[in-house]
Amino acid sequence: MGATTGLRAIDIIRMKLADIDWRKGEIKLVQSKTGRTTHVLLTKETGEALKDYILNASPKETGCGEVFLRVSAPKTEIPDTTCIGCMFRSCQEKAGIRRQPFDGKGFHGLRRRLAKKLLVSGSPLTTVPQILGHDDTDPARQYLSLDTDDLRECALDFSTMQGYRTRTGQSTGKLLLPEPSGVTRDPPERMRMSSQRGSR
Repeated sequence: MGATTGLRAIDIIRMKLADIDWRKGEIKLVQSKTGRTTHVLLTKETGEALKDYILNASPKETGCGEVFLRVSAPKTEIPDTTCIGCMFRSCQEKAGIRRQPFDGKGFHGLRRRLAKKLLVSGSPLTTVPQILGHDDTDPARQYLSLDTDDLRECALDFSTMQGYRTRTGQSTGKLLLPEPSGVTRDPPERMRMSSQRGSR
């Protein structure tokens, strides 16, 4: 769900059964971080997985309104996002994914992955904050830097440049910058002579 909806872990564990509109195929909830009400569309795959969990895996007759519950006693709502992080890490270890501190592969990284996927697919920049629940487009601009393939296409190609030519026509590997206006390479003769007198 985190990969396809971009929901934060805190919003997932606090999501209630009443938040799901099965007819419209969406989730309506108030984000914990921003306090804004957001409508999250469910993909067919995510909707089917969510339905299967509720009908076949979720503890029954608990009296809790939350969607996701603890599997061991007490079978109540998940207390905090640390539990989500631990479960996510456990799944990564089973999949052979190695983790390093601050490597961006945590659960929150799923939001960045979704944002990058939307941008690469051609979605407008204004669509990303709507899906992720941001107030404006500024937070979404950081995801543009993640699209390294498209950025590489924008880079200049210097592979065919063998060097630059000096004013004398000789080839060199160094870039010859134009000198500032009014400045000559060699000092005037009067300045040279004055310098020689001062050194005597």
